[in-house]
Amino acid sequence: METLVSSPSASLSTSASTSFGTVKATTSGELVPVTEVSLAQNDSIFFEHHIFLWKDPSVTITAKAMKGVGKRILAGLPVYVTEAHGPGRIAFSRDSPGQVLFLNLMPGTQIHVREHQFLFSTSGVNYSYFRVKGISNILYGHTGMFMDTFEGSGLLALHGYGNVFVRNLGAGEMIDVEPGGFLYKDASVQMATNSMGLKSGLFGGFTFAMNRFMGPGRLAIQSMPFEVNPMKWVTREKAKVDRIACPWLIKKFVDKNPEFLFVLPETIPQVVKDEGAIAYDAKGVELTHYKENGEERVSFDAIIKKYKLTDPALLELAKIVRGADAKIPNPPPESAGLEAVAHGFRNLAKDDFDNMRLQFPTYDALYKYCQLRTEGTQKLEYNVAQRAP
Repeated sequence: METLVSSPSASLSTSASTSFGTVKATTSGELVPVTEVSLAQNDSIFFEHHIFLWKDPSVTITAKAMKGVGKRILAGLPVYVTEAHGPGRIAFSRDSPGQVLFLNLMPGTQIHVREHQFLFSTSGVNYSYFRVKGISNILYGHTGMFMDTFEGSGLLALHGYGNVFVRNLGAGEMIDVEPGGFLYKDASVQMATNSMGLKSGLFGGFTFAMNRFMGPGRLAIQSMPFEVNPMKWVTREKAKVDRIACPWLIKKFVDKNPEFLFVLPETIPQVVKDEGAIAYDAKGVELTHYKENGEERVSFDAIIKKYKLTDPALLELAKIVRGADAKIPNPPPESAGLEAVAHGFRNLAKDDFDNMRLQFPTYDALYKYCQLRTEGTQKLEYNVAQRAP
């Protein structure tokens, strides 16, 4: 792997200091770096306000509104950045171990940066964002991520977590990266999801997700994967089958650190807006019941389809869940048992969270049963209504 390469359109520096015109920047500190910027009269830079550390009294601070305010509000992103005007010095820190990178952008250059890693930029750089749908990442558990974009002419400073390494990918050259390891890329580098279903014998299986990048262009990788607050998933309260099966599925195969919310049905749209949550098994949302070839499919099916899960045992389990939560022809005999225990657990549980705690082992057991069944080593022995293979 090459470290910290450069390109003619956007040179990168990891030295302790750099400059762009009369703007001078210096970084110090080995663990949590602090970047000090010196501004001349009429110089200005913009930054996110929470990274501010200190400034000279002569430096004035104003707010700079971002383009697309409405979309940024819905996305939960900042609607303005803070602007500092010289003369004087100002310092920034992201309060995390890492490395500060300086990029001198040239006209016609566009850089895509993982959100929350921007430090500051000179005023000639245009700052926007877009949403990348379907990208596997620890922030949104495969549902997509927001990418900051920077283009124009000027100095751009980024904070990488841990140490930062840069690969200069040739045309068609590919690399798979742990989802939290991505820092920035040239706009010419394509980004997609690569997921693998892995079996671990006696203890079941799991999905191993990566981001696949394809050149040409530069890709920056950080050694300390990016972590943020868990993604929230919301559904209707008083869960029984599907609304317990879905959290089990999400936690085991989709999102390793989810937060589940159970609310009144009429409040779901507001929770989605306020919390940035993903709704499931609710009216008018993507991850809910639907029809396929004239037959009803449940929210468990919708999540499997959305995240392209192909584990044969999981698809077998989906049939059981479907038969326990929807009217379908010839439901599996196991479905009646699942519906029965779901009724019992809902009445035993103190609330929906307790219901999840009680029912998750049932789904672990059913998943293992489905693994054995797909391998041909297990079937029901005493149920007369045996289903077709």
